[in-house]
Amino acid sequence: MSLLISYKALIIALWFIGVFIAERLSRAARYPDWFSLKVLRSRLMSNISISAINVVLSPLLILPLTVFFSSQFYSWRPEWLQSPWMIIIDLIILDFFLYWW
Repeated sequence: MSLLISYKALIIALWFIGVFIAERLSRAARYPDWFSLKVLRSRLMSNISISAINVVLSPLLILPLTVFFSSQFYSWRPEWLQSPWMIIIDLIILDFFLYWW
């Protein structure tokens, strides 16, 4: 049974690879005229810049704010939530709600 599932997964993976290769070789629609290498390069640089800003500001701004606010309301929290390790869970929950929004 396990061997059958492995073969099915392999067949599906090969099918997707084949579809992606076929799409790259023969596109269904051509690129628009404004879609050039210069535009792609500027978008890539813009995305890399924004990512770098996020990587730098997250530990400098988000983590201290989370530690500060989670330490302010320890009296409201149950005893099992007062561990310093719960800051990690707080960040995960905050991240979940930010992406869910």
